[in-house]
Amino acid sequence: MNRYLPLVCLLASVPTTAAAAPDHGPCSQAELRPVLDQQVPTQGLLLCQLAYDANTAQVCLDSFESLAQMVQRAIALANQTVGESPSESQDSTGPRLLGEHQWKTGTLHARQTFTGPAILSDTYRLEVENTGEHLPVEVRGHVCFFAPTGRPAAPAQAFAITRNAPRFDHTFSDVSGLVPVVVLSQPPTQRGPKYRIRGNSGEEPRLIANARALAAGKTAQ
Repeated sequence: MNRYLPLVCLLASVPTTAAAAPDHGPCSQAELRPVLDQQVPTQGLLLCQLAYDANTAQVCLDSFESLAQMVQRAIALANQTVGESPSESQDSTGPRLLGEHQWKTGTLHARQTFTGPAILSDTYRLEVENTGEHLPVEVRGHVCFFAPTGRPAAPAQAFAITRNAPRFDHTFSDVSGLVPVVVLSQPPTQRGPKYRIRGNSGEEPRLIANARALAAGKTAQ
């Protein structure tokens, strides 16, 4: 079902924390390999970083538009699945498709992994919140971004959902061309809390805006 998820080589900017540590926490490549292996290769879009005139900029834009269509199909596919996944009664489930601009709901019994389509923006906003009365001491969350090589682009970034802070809302930057992965977990002996999660990318990357200006014969900013 993940065959439409593209892996973008265009704009694969790596966050400044990428070289901070080799430990990527719960974002196991081995666990996610079946999903990452099904990404659509788009190495040719590296040309966007080399556009120097109107012709090369237009080639870049044509490739980007094709990629954007694939991403939109991936988002539409993920958004078709609404409500709680029936498989979430298991101790560990996923990866579950995370679309955009639409909440996904569930009951966290032990661990749940989400993977979204490639981010065609410089920014990505992630929202996770508890929606039920019951909440254990803490629900642990980790956010990872995978580069076009299929490897984590940076160490996992941790967050927590607690009784005093039942909502996580953060916008990540410098993530264009990366694939988001979110892992939620709690001790399996605790009663599962209900949650909802949503991811949204921002406006199109600045590099593409510059290519549009170059293609139109204007000076890129």
